[in-house]
Amino acid sequence: DGISNEYQPWQENTFPGLLGNVVAGRIANRLDFGGTNCITDAACASSFSAISMAVNELYLGDSDLVLAGGADTMNDILMHMCFSKTPALSKSGDCRPFSDKADGTLLGEGIAMFAFKRLEDAERDGDNIYALLKSVGSSSDGRSKSIYAPLSEGQSKAIIRAYERAGFGAESVEMVEAHGTGTKAGDAAEFGGLKIGYGLGEEQRQYLQSTYTKQWCALGSVKSQIGHSKATAGAAGLFKAVMSLHQGILPPTIKVDRPNPALNIDQTPFYLNTQTRPWIRSDDHPRRAGVSSFGFGGSNFHIALEEYLPNTQKVENNERKSSKARRLRSASHEIFLFSASTPQELLQKLQAEYLNELEIDNMAWLAQQSLTDFSVKHECRASVIGSNLTQIQSQIELLVAHLQKTPQKPLQTPNGIHYVNEPSSVDGKIALLFPGQGSQYVGMSQGISCIWEESRSAWDDSLTHLSHLGLKSDNELRNIPLHRVVFPVPAFDEEDQKDQQIYLTKTQWAQPAIGTCSLSIYRLLSKLGLDADMVAGHSYGEVTALHVAGAMDTKTFFQVSRKRGELMAQAAASTPGSMAAVKKNPTKLQELLKKWNEELGTDVVVANHNSPVQSVISGSTEDIE
Repeated sequence: DGISNEYQPWQENTFPGLLGNVVAGRIANRLDFGGTNCITDAACASSFSAISMAVNELYLGDSDLVLAGGADTMNDILMHMCFSKTPALSKSGDCRPFSDKADGTLLGEGIAMFAFKRLEDAERDGDNIYALLKSVGSSSDGRSKSIYAPLSEGQSKAIIRAYERAGFGAESVEMVEAHGTGTKAGDAAEFGGLKIGYGLGEEQRQYLQSTYTKQWCALGSVKSQIGHSKATAGAAGLFKAVMSLHQGILPPTIKVDRPNPALNIDQTPFYLNTQTRPWIRSDDHPRRAGVSSFGFGGSNFHIALEEYLPNTQKVENNERKSSKARRLRSASHEIFLFSASTPQELLQKLQAEYLNELEIDNMAWLAQQSLTDFSVKHECRASVIGSNLTQIQSQIELLVAHLQKTPQKPLQTPNGIHYVNEPSSVDGKIALLFPGQGSQYVGMSQGISCIWEESRSAWDDSLTHLSHLGLKSDNELRNIPLHRVVFPVPAFDEEDQKDQQIYLTKTQWAQPAIGTCSLSIYRLLSKLGLDADMVAGHSYGEVTALHVAGAMDTKTFFQVSRKRGELMAQAAASTPGSMAAVKKNPTKLQELLKKWNEELGTDVVVANHNSPVQSVISGSTEDIE
């Protein structure tokens, strides 16, 4: 009776509330839109059929602004039963697109809507622009075996048509957001359609195996994270792709321990991206992505997207007012800065504003607010840093305890608490020291390059100025772009991961990689207003220092870095060499080396004067030993 009493009796709005098309009508009513309003049904591709219609409205000039997308909250008993009886649901309870453990999909729900305008109108009106939709390709499977059996050939038609209309080829598309249901039949058919759409005949396959263009395109599906939201599925994938272009990030597909071996993905342009990686591009074209969505009944759609790059061309004698939309804060850690005139004021501020006010949904906002309120002129200054609310809260509690007991003493802890109670000294000069070979590691500067465009721009420049790296004798490896050595495609076994580490230790990659990483960090520091009065470099780092000091431009910096690394690699190829750190004053070490070289017939020299008590010696491996 309690449940029955909660049901509403039949009323005036009951009948229209049962009709799906009324949803679009009420939105148009509330927003006072006068154009077309309707819902479309293409099963799991419904949102893309709506977007296709939206694009046509703009093409034809029937509308100047269109809202389109997907909405699906129909996860009721009947829907679960239908998918279960198909059967399409995962027995393991995980949606794993293109994985060797993929056993079906999971049902999700959601709403995703987009505002579409013609580019010239959006720029004229000063809109914030997230990405450019270049084309929509669509097709039907035609005559096929079963209503449940997707057809690769049918899906490929939509992909081919999308890039024909977009004005660029699939070879320039570096990310594909797949429909990716996680069912074995669906994944196999979709992957087959992608291979056809990307023109992979036998000749192309042989070419891919011999050049760095092998596996250039990141493949993934948001269904691994949110499940299959059915009519919203395409819009969810489109949202992910748009934000990827906007933020310059290749986002991960989760729950993939190993790709499905039946796909032979390593022999195609695609790789499963299971890590968050910066999306590096050269200046020959903007970042580009494709998004697929398919539905029961053979409805196929593929959308071609492109990064929006603002320009300063004039529109009707006025500068363009539009800009690239701002991005959400997405750092892995947050820093809080606090300041006050006295320790007591700082203590009261922390207790009143931060000690009990932190919540998960406002942590980033409070961090930003603390930076805004901070003043370097205050004598009492403190900072805490952490990756989650618990860390920040515990550090603030420790800081409060310190202020209550010993407010005059400075505090510095390994977990990121810093506190001083003295006037700020800003009169000292700033020197930057750039590192040399040996400091490299896979993924260096990956975090900051995913967050800050200034950092990522250094890697973009490396791709522009270094079309390929390596020696002619390297065969398979000689055409790998630098960023693909530092941010390699995800490896799924330990042997491949070890190989990735080994590649980066090769001098011809290590030196330009270290330089680009240093430049990536330096550009971020420069953006923050940190100007160096003097620069220096350790070993190879001298090249970076020369560039930062203005002695060579960006192009020369990359060319010198590459040439230096290649020459040293060639020298090492003829005579295997080694280096060793020695705790000895360089002058005294020189005397010992002269004696030992004469006695042993070796040829070892002092390579680095690291400090008054440490040097590095260099020579053939046999002589060093």
